[in-house]
Amino acid sequence: MLTDVEVAVKAAQAGASVVRAAYGKPLARFDKGAGDFATAADIEAERAILDVLRCERPGDAVIGEETGRTGESDRVWLVDPLCGTRNFAAQTRWSQSMWPCGTGLPRVPIRSRVRCSAQTAR
Repeated sequence: MLTDVEVAVKAAQAGASVVRAAYGKPLARFDKGAGDFATAADIEAERAILDVLRCERPGDAVIGEETGRTGESDRVWLVDPLCGTRNFAAQTRWSQSMWPCGTGLPRVPIRSRVRCSAQTAR
């Protein structure tokens, strides 16, 4: 059985893989209101992260930026699959964040160090 930190890293890697593959490609945008939007990369990355969390921690709840809350538990994972969607769409810096919180979960955010810019993506 994986530790919570190992699960977080595995989930972050799954989401980052989706985001890396989408970087620099034309992406569908979905309006979230108030000038905010998500891209297909946000949605697919969150799906990849949630797939890992559901498999490894099926009893935990998750609050995803794109999908909202699923599950009921004192153990909650907060997921932002693509921090900086606007920057990502403009092909500048971005990152990914997960915050495990609640009883028995690590109390530190897990942030992928996967960042990209137009200069480093080439």
